[in-house]
Amino acid sequence: MTRSGKRAFLIDDHVTKYLGFLCRLTNFFEDVVDDAFCDTLFISSIDPYSQEVPSTIEVYPVGCRYDPVDSIKLFSEQWDLDNVVFSIGSNATMPYTRLYNIVKTVYMHTLHYRMKEYSLKSIKDHREYFLALLFNGKAFIVEGDVDRVIIPHIRHCISAHTHPSTIPYPSKHDVETIIRLLIDRGILHAIETIGSSLYIYRVGAISEDGLIALRQIEGLNDLNEIMKIVKNIDNLEILVM
Repeated sequence: MTRSGKRAFLIDDHVTKYLGFLCRLTNFFEDVVDDAFCDTLFISSIDPYSQEVPSTIEVYPVGCRYDPVDSIKLFSEQWDLDNVVFSIGSNATMPYTRLYNIVKTVYMHTLHYRMKEYSLKSIKDHREYFLALLFNGKAFIVEGDVDRVIIPHIRHCISAHTHPSTIPYPSKHDVETIIRLLIDRGILHAIETIGSSLYIYRVGAISEDGLIALRQIEGLNDLNEIMKIVKNIDNLEILVM
């Protein structure tokens, strides 16, 4: 239970641990590329369906101005990846940027279904439910009030919430939640309804101009217009299913 008397549920299993690892790994490589001034880098393949944290990842940096090994040592500690061995080699062929989509894919095949169950509850009791996955691999679901949910300001990398409707229009409050997630270097937010789901996720670093542009979707009731605006923001993607 929360202080307000609402129910809260902790999730700490292999799925949340794997997603937390993927979020940390994605930001880790983002930092390495930025710190070493690399054009890009490739990594050994990550299987989104294995849900197993690899013990070794091969890295092939491209066009780096500074030695990426120093950056790897620095940021592996900061992102709690000390248990992974990073080796430099030319056999790595997967662009690290594919990790953003892997995060989305794993969510869609796991926690998405749990939130779909809560979207049914939302229709029945008109309460919204909010899921947050922390970078440490632990997640929680909070029960909200009628037609709204008060979201605790805890840094997280994936979030999702239900709407007691059939179409996932983002409200002004939803947009603020998404912007806060992106500022905290989170990767994905989902709005789940019984009819469809809306995913907004990043595929790179989001600029301040991008965050400002995102505010244009506040209160819009036209999914086509929402998608048009988001698609014009660099490194931000939207998917409605």
